[in-house]
Amino acid sequence: MMNMKRYFTILFLALAVAFVGCKEIQNEIDELYTEIEELKKNDAEFKKKLDSYNESLTSLQTIVSAIQSGLYLKSVMPLVEDEVQVGYIFTLSNGETFKVCDGKDGEDGYMPKVGIVDDGHGNYWWTLDGEILKDESGNNVPANGLVPQFSIVDGLWNVSYDGGRTWISLGKAVGEDGADGLPGDQLFSKIEYTEGGNTVRFILSDGTTLVLPCYQSITIRFDVQDNCTGIAAGETIKVDYSLSYGNDKTVVTASTDGNYTVRVEKRNNVSGSIFITCPGLYMDGHVNVMAYDGVGYTSMAVISFFEKQMYFNSGTDRELKYRCGTDPGSISVPVRYNFAYDVEIEEGAKSWLTIDRTRSAFREGEIAFSYSENIGGERYGRIFIRPENSAGEPYATITVIQDAARFEMDLNMIVAGSYDKLEKKARIRSSRRIVVECTKDWVHTTLEQAGHHEYELTVILDQNSSGDKRGAKILVKAADDGSVLRVVEVLQLSEESDDKKDLVFVVRVSEVNDYTAYLPIGNFSDGEAYIQWGDNKFTTVTPNDNGGCVSHKYDVDVPSTFNVRVSGQVRKMCSDQIPTGMRSAIIEVKQWGNVGLRDMFNAFNGNTALEKIAEDELRGFSEVISFDSAFESCPRLNNIPSGLFRYAKSADNFYEVFYHCLSLTEVPDRLFEGCSAAILFGRAFHECFNLETIGRRVFGGCTSARDFYDIFNRDYNLKSIPADLFEDAISAVNLDRAFLSCSKIYSIPEGLFNSLKKAESFDGTFSETSISDIPAALFANNPDAYNFANTFSSCHLLKSVPVSLFDNNRKVTIFGGCFGWCYCVIDGESPYTVIDGKKVHLYERVDNPDYFVTPINYSYCFCTTQFSDEMKIPNNWIEN
Repeated sequence: MMNMKRYFTILFLALAVAFVGCKEIQNEIDELYTEIEELKKNDAEFKKKLDSYNESLTSLQTIVSAIQSGLYLKSVMPLVEDEVQVGYIFTLSNGETFKVCDGKDGEDGYMPKVGIVDDGHGNYWWTLDGEILKDESGNNVPANGLVPQFSIVDGLWNVSYDGGRTWISLGKAVGEDGADGLPGDQLFSKIEYTEGGNTVRFILSDGTTLVLPCYQSITIRFDVQDNCTGIAAGETIKVDYSLSYGNDKTVVTASTDGNYTVRVEKRNNVSGSIFITCPGLYMDGHVNVMAYDGVGYTSMAVISFFEKQMYFNSGTDRELKYRCGTDPGSISVPVRYNFAYDVEIEEGAKSWLTIDRTRSAFREGEIAFSYSENIGGERYGRIFIRPENSAGEPYATITVIQDAARFEMDLNMIVAGSYDKLEKKARIRSSRRIVVECTKDWVHTTLEQAGHHEYELTVILDQNSSGDKRGAKILVKAADDGSVLRVVEVLQLSEESDDKKDLVFVVRVSEVNDYTAYLPIGNFSDGEAYIQWGDNKFTTVTPNDNGGCVSHKYDVDVPSTFNVRVSGQVRKMCSDQIPTGMRSAIIEVKQWGNVGLRDMFNAFNGNTALEKIAEDELRGFSEVISFDSAFESCPRLNNIPSGLFRYAKSADNFYEVFYHCLSLTEVPDRLFEGCSAAILFGRAFHECFNLETIGRRVFGGCTSARDFYDIFNRDYNLKSIPADLFEDAISAVNLDRAFLSCSKIYSIPEGLFNSLKKAESFDGTFSETSISDIPAALFANNPDAYNFANTFSSCHLLKSVPVSLFDNNRKVTIFGGCFGWCYCVIDGESPYTVIDGKKVHLYERVDNPDYFVTPINYSYCFCTTQFSDEMKIPNNWIEN
């Protein structure tokens, strides 16, 4: 910048020449003008150097941001001025460009030395003359924020940290002799780069070195050898991947050949996992993995598979079991395999199972483990064999079962009759000394040593003359601590017992059934049942008995009747396993008792001799869930006690419960009143041809019942329907064919369906009955009804139909055959509903979609009827 004093001197001399014209003065003026031109030249050079310096600061900030963002250099080009290379032009992987010049020393004068410092945590700060720059608030100035700007004003260096809004003076920018000092590019002292190299090193004037990588193609590596790994049918494996570099824009994707499924989980910018699932049946395949670096470059690799195979002594079976004794020991499992594997003990067995070694020589190996002594009950533990990197189920499982502490006794229960004194012996093996206790005076026990750790127990029962069943417990205890090792239950029956909890049948045997009685009980219970056959013989039925029934042949040769008493547990009764020709012995269920019944499906189905059944007095049916076909096809059953289902609160299924019971004449009042869970009553009394009377509120309390289809279908002798029959059945939906072919029903009670607001279907409900008229409001409370197919079909005595019968049934889609073949209907109009003063007949509902759902099935609806509007009825409502 020009010295102002010299400038005024030149101006003064120029004025003097104008007045005096002195040659000497002219020479001096010429010299001064030459100096002025030189100073102007230096001033332009100063500005150029200053701009270059500020540009270098911007480039330095760009380098720092690139390092922090994980960018790399896509290209490095020489920077040439006046045919001389003065630096380089760099292009980053995000497309940003910057240039850096080689450094030059300044001439006379002070030049600020700006640099960068890394604090060790990835943060870079600007420095000035070796000290971290501070802003006006005393905070460090970050190198990735605003770039400091420098200027020279009145011979002084100034710096701005806020984009040039404010400036701070740093000191003189001129030399001691008064000559202006020209700054060199002291920010970058050196650039180290070799064409084709992997990095560029930027060395600052303070010695700080910054490094940026040059472009390298992205590569992907897997943690499996040769990009090939084993996999088993249905297995999911995990393959880890790593990239040569990456950033936030890097993406790894995977695809398959169509047989395998694959998903990628990214861990960070350079690593993650690939989860691959093999199809249910192994087949060769591969997975393509592609890495995209976010700037246009990709790399692809392929993972291929081979089938994992492991062979044990038993072949390829993956579920192995080994049983061991109570003493400590070890087990060795030879194995051949073609993949690396891990061995793991399940958590609950780690306290007593230990892995000793696994030999991992390829294809041949051994899995060995040991176990500790067992002083308790039997226990088991599993050892899982998992392929390395497996993310799914174990490849194979070894189950180890260890015996309980040594105590063996071949007796758990004694069941005896009443008639003889019984003597029972049992062998006991025990590593602990034992004693035997029993508090009943009619049970006598003797324990004798029979060898090393062996005992013999003798039990003698006195004859039972008490008239009642009686029981006792024999306790086998450890002598040292009194712990009970075994409880032997003793049950002694009595022929004279009248225990109300027993299930009691009356059976009659004869030549017809080969003097053999079959009972519909067997291995259906989870406990034991004890049967007294009434002839001083008894049978114990255990859960392990084969077959679904139990039988007894009586030693008689003339027709005879016996009371059969069943004690213990009978969870289910079913006649399916009784031969058809042998279902003729049971003539009565005298007592249901309470034996834990839960299922009565097909209990007495097809029993041709059953005449009488008892009420449920002791809540024996309280846990029964189904009476489906329980008394189906019992042709001699002539009575249903009113309290039969009094406690059947859990039963939901009464389908065909009395179907084809030909001798039934009456259904008692409130028969199903206790069946609050009942849902299905379909065909319950179907084809009870001699049924004449239905009691009051038969379905009282059945608020959950939905299905009543065919319930009294073909009950030809049924004479009437009680008005309150369905009063509580508020959930009823289906009443199809409920009274079909009940030819002796001459009338339908008013309000029969008033409670059934959810009813939907009345297909054939009163078809082939002898009704002569229909209550006008019969369906008034059934707005959801949609099906009236054949509802009154073939009611040959029907004479008239209320025109308002279907006024409240506007969702009906099916009228097919509704009044078909009612040839006595010869008067009045067909049903219609008045809408805005206009009659809308059933066949006209199609023209009034704002008020009615359009019927879709109406063939034969008015077949053979003679309503007064017959000529208006479309033919497709009369015929098909």
